[in-house]
Amino acid sequence: MTTSLDHLARGRDNNLNLIRIVAAAMVLVSHSFVIASGNPHAEPWDAVLGRSPGGMAVDIFFVISGFLVTGSLVKQASIWPYLMARAVRIYPGLWVALLLTVLVVGWCATSASPAAFFTDPQTWRYLLRNGTMVLGAEAVLPGAFEAQPFAGVVNGSLWTLRHELRLYLLLALAWWLLQRWAPARALARLRWLVTLAAVGLSALALWQLGASDRSDLVRMGGMFFTGAALHAWRHQVQLGGPRGLLIVAVALLAMVAGAAVSPRVFEPVYRLAMPLVVCWMAFVPAGPWRAWNRLGDYSYGVYIYAFPVQQLCLLAWPGLGPWGLTGVAGVITLALAVASWHAVESPALAWLHRRRQRRQAAAAAALSAAG
Repeated sequence: MTTSLDHLARGRDNNLNLIRIVAAAMVLVSHSFVIASGNPHAEPWDAVLGRSPGGMAVDIFFVISGFLVTGSLVKQASIWPYLMARAVRIYPGLWVALLLTVLVVGWCATSASPAAFFTDPQTWRYLLRNGTMVLGAEAVLPGAFEAQPFAGVVNGSLWTLRHELRLYLLLALAWWLLQRWAPARALARLRWLVTLAAVGLSALALWQLGASDRSDLVRMGGMFFTGAALHAWRHQVQLGGPRGLLIVAVALLAMVAGAAVSPRVFEPVYRLAMPLVVCWMAFVPAGPWRAWNRLGDYSYGVYIYAFPVQQLCLLAWPGLGPWGLTGVAGVITLALAVASWHAVESPALAWLHRRRQRRQAAAAAALSAAG
């Protein structure tokens, strides 16, 4: 029986959408504790593991992203289709979410008058910076949520998108340079380059552990390039069958044992074990839960809408605790995510697919005419 990750990860019949929506829900749960209390360290497990469910969820997103976009990049004849695919996946849904957030906050959740709010340069800075992510994310809108426990922050999730886009561009630049330098060996060299990046960034993240000025880009980059390395070595990574089950069981036990000792022991074990567990869960278990793929990928919508919805819910119902906030905001956020997928994200991806098909048909017609 073929058990390589390469064989397991072929096609779209997998558990990725389910894993991503669970990860997005983990971020929502973690943020409920922060938003309800105003304490950024109130997230569950943070004191015990040095990581919260939300932080682990972000790591899961970056591992999956590194795995998938590396596969997307090396399939393309150039980096431009890759960059277009990344842009279409991120920006349309983000732009709609930003506009809705600004409109709702501007009318319902600010101490400023509507005229002052919509003419304040900070409002437009929020739209511009978050709508491009070139200069980083912006979390504040004029007068918004000033009396909330977690005061002033409108969307505390968007900052990770800046790092994700930077990693997309860094990977594309590396691939472009390798293709120009030695096209015949570009793939082999990319394999070693992403592996070195994964090892180097993960080692640097461990060295920074506990430091007040540790780099989020280093931490997330280590996870991203670990996912990229798993794709690059997918022919050699054996995760199917009894062997894969044994690997995952050992990885889970190692994380539990590390957590029982201390965060400093847990962290290196987690960095080694978690990506393997995620890949196994994504591609090995089959069953009725794969029917989730027929619904759509709602995780991005949950991720970009949850924080402002949670702030608005706490504004409307100030007595909500973390779990009450999770329940109320979760229902509203999921509804917005479903609408975002079916009305914005999926149509944008369908447009990109039709565009590719037209270009391929035109290229084939030109080749036929030339022949």
